[in-house]
Amino acid sequence: DIANHEIAKKMKAKGVEVRVLGSTPPDLNQRFDKVEYNAEGIPVTLVRHDFLQKLRSEIREFRPDVVFTSCPEPNCSCDDIEKMVDIFENASIPVVLYVHNIEGTIDLFKPVKNKLAKVITNSHFMARRVKELWSIDCDIVYPVPERTSVSPRASDGPFITFFNPNKRKGLH
Repeated sequence: DIANHEIAKKMKAKGVEVRVLGSTPPDLNQRFDKVEYNAEGIPVTLVRHDFLQKLRSEIREFRPDVVFTSCPEPNCSCDDIEKMVDIFENASIPVVLYVHNIEGTIDLFKPVKNKLAKVITNSHFMARRVKELWSIDCDIVYPVPERTSVSPRASDGPFITFFNPNKRKGLH
């Protein structure tokens, strides 16, 4: 996920040690049970089987101060989320949820919403939706794309880009 990667890069640039652990996407080459690589100085491990066992191992080895999580893969269930949050809770590790997609995320995390240390979103719109659905106030962290990698081809003046326009955002 681009937003998560950009946040991880910014944290690393500030001297925070960052590691990424996730499950492999369903379409990834199924010959491998584990894929490890380095993404711009950030170690990434993706596992296909025994994710919870690997999670416990990472906690013992790395002993994170905080866990930052976001919209899960489509193959992740509510039960998986509850088990993961329980593992973090038993290890006294606070969990921060970054919501940048209401669909799917809110339902999956609803049973553990009161166990989260913080919920952050990428916009005021998203923060209002989380407040409506969960009665939880969110902090807003705007997406942090690397601006040097984005350059418009031509612009004669100001322009606006809309992502996912819908009626709730006032767009029809």
